[in-house]
Amino acid sequence: MRNVLVHKERRGRQTEQHTTRFLRILSRLAIRIDPLPDEPNLMNLARRRGLTGYDAAYLELALRHALELATLAAAARAEGVAVIGDPAR
Repeated sequence: MRNVLVHKERRGRQTEQHTTRFLRILSRLAIRIDPLPDEPNLMNLARRRGLTGYDAAYLELALRHALELATLAAAARAEGVAVIGDPAR
């Protein structure tokens, strides 16, 4: 997240004040750190679904914790993961 914010500042898309405010808001969220993913499964998902490592990590997390996703719809559905906004939900 911080890398994205720094890049936005460097490109003039965001000020330091905006970054500081955003990080303050972010620190108030109840963010839970998940343990490392199941690496073989993550790599298999990335290869099978043509995903980036980042996207495969989101999908692997959703599979492992039976979570719904709001993105990666095609890959999520193919793996049996519910997609937020689907009528069948």
